[in-house]
Amino acid sequence: MSRAKVAYWLYRTRGADGKVHPRWRFRYHGPDGKLAGGTGYTDKGETRRLAQQLALEADEIRRGVRKAPQAADTEGLKPIAEHIEAYLDWGNTQGGRGGRPWAKDYAAKQKACLAWWTEALRVGTLKDITLPGVEAALQEYAKTGVTGKTLSNTAGMLHAFVAWCTERKFLSTNPLEGLREFDTSVSPKNFRRAFTLEEVGKLLAVTPEPRNLIYRLALVTGYRAGEIKSLCVGDLDFENLTVLLHAENAKDRREAVAALPTDLAEALARHVEGRAAEDELFPEWEHNHAADQITLDMERAGIEKRTFHGKADFHSLRTTHVNLGIELGFDVKTAQALARHKDPHMTMNVYGRANADCLRAAVEKLGEALEGAKTARIIQMDDKREVLALAAGAENITQPHDVYGVGENFEVVGARGIEPPRG
Repeated sequence: MSRAKVAYWLYRTRGADGKVHPRWRFRYHGPDGKLAGGTGYTDKGETRRLAQQLALEADEIRRGVRKAPQAADTEGLKPIAEHIEAYLDWGNTQGGRGGRPWAKDYAAKQKACLAWWTEALRVGTLKDITLPGVEAALQEYAKTGVTGKTLSNTAGMLHAFVAWCTERKFLSTNPLEGLREFDTSVSPKNFRRAFTLEEVGKLLAVTPEPRNLIYRLALVTGYRAGEIKSLCVGDLDFENLTVLLHAENAKDRREAVAALPTDLAEALARHVEGRAAEDELFPEWEHNHAADQITLDMERAGIEKRTFHGKADFHSLRTTHVNLGIELGFDVKTAQALARHKDPHMTMNVYGRANADCLRAAVEKLGEALEGAKTARIIQMDDKREVLALAAGAENITQPHDVYGVGENFEVVGARGIEPPRG
């Protein structure tokens, strides 16, 4: 091995004040043959040993004796907190749909969930994340009684972070490949139901402002709690009777404009009178506690939270919005557009709820149809008996078994039709 291939240089630099920096620096020929460098120690001997070691490793890589290090070899050993911080910074800059930033609520959930995973897995680096460890943590979490949807969301946030690291070569392979999905179907206990019109009337009758306005706005627009919280006074257009939801605040990251009925628009106009356009529409409303707030309002209104049809909460206002549109006869495309769903399956099969009164009416119609068919059949049978009686003589037909059967006093004769019995 020649000295030229493992050559390295030690030096120190001076600051703007002319003083020599205490740490030694070094340069050497890297794995690609180009000059590389680094900062060593205050001790020149230790810096020399580090520079020599790196120069020798680079030489072996150039000659094919040593495998070139991959990014995962170094990134995977860094503290996981550094990668989580970088991931959150990326998400808050361009992690959302269309390269937009994450919504504030979503970013907060990501941060909290990854902090939970760090504690649950007791990991220090990316390489400490393993499939068995993740499965064990989820199994323990499941014992607390959370739903499959909660487990799925929790696993999904970690999976997204790991996939982000894998794409950037911080991990050579995705350690979560093979993680099974959870059953996200809901039991009747957790199935979200829609409010009936009677319940809506009871709820609005006892709910004070501003929640009364918030509930009416949710019922009319289908906006979610976080989306309503993001609205500002300037988003209301009283001339055209609409409310604007900005793309960065919408769940699907698409701008939406919802029409407002006149009475609600007038109530909102009174609510924002004298306020600036940039002011929050509902500044004092704590939307993170919307479910608890509506539960208390439902108790005052005498509305059961859980019924045979499922549970009711704040998001049930959106479910009711979709349901009412379907019940009022909106076509699938209109209902889908109002709900801002990409897939009509979501509108009709997930949000669409069969109203109990509608089901009863449908069953009654079905019963009427069946009864009508039965009545028609009986009439048909009676008509057939009359035909038979005319053909054979009424006095010869007593107690017929059925339309197609043979009476006690007559018989069917192949080619000759029906004849009275011979004496």
